[in-house]
Amino acid sequence: MLDAPVRADESARMAALCGLNILDALPEERFDRITRTAQRAFDCPIALVTLVDSERQWFKSRIGLDAPQTPRNISFCGHAILCEFPFIIPDAAADPRFADNPLVLGAPHIRFYAGIPLRADTGALVGTLCLIDRVPRSFSDDDLATLCDLAQWAELELNVYTITQATRISREKEARLQAIVENAGDAIITIDDHGLVETFNPEAQRLFAYRPHQIIGKPLSMLIARHYRAAAMPMK
Repeated sequence: MLDAPVRADESARMAALCGLNILDALPEERFDRITRTAQRAFDCPIALVTLVDSERQWFKSRIGLDAPQTPRNISFCGHAILCEFPFIIPDAAADPRFADNPLVLGAPHIRFYAGIPLRADTGALVGTLCLIDRVPRSFSDDDLATLCDLAQWAELELNVYTITQATRISREKEARLQAIVENAGDAIITIDDHGLVETFNPEAQRLFAYRPHQIIGKPLSMLIARHYRAAAMPMK
């Protein structure tokens, strides 16, 4: 049996995978919809959205398979992410790389495998959309085109999730920063590129005797002695 090798860019690949914030997450209909469509389109018993972690392949969506994950070293998807193109095994029992693989000799008794690598938004190959059958199969050019279209759908969902997560994280950071500013013992004022006040924390309100509605959107120069204004205002 040929163990799935590790990519040369494994560190960057793993960083991209972790950045998806999706490993070990609960099942989601938006991914299950893709695997159900793949299963119906190919009349195939098993369809998976797989993410290849450091020691395992974990199934974000699985149709026709009970196991939530399998070891990476015996995974077919571990081989699939080594290349930039589809990875097709018409008959695993006849392929010396996989003939004695535990997943071929035992459950789920893989004979046919077709996997399309999935990319994170960084370009790193993080997993696959794959089909598995328990009998050998051929795979036409039309079949391949259909599976590639479904893989692009899965890839889009992975990266939409990334954007959503990034937005949430950004908002959380902004809220934490706002809390720090609001509770700071020093006056903190921020201005835009035109020198207009954007934020005015409680200590600034106490020091300058202005309420936020009186100063936000107004020139910072309102708070600066006349002879210091030229030095304090932003360059244009």
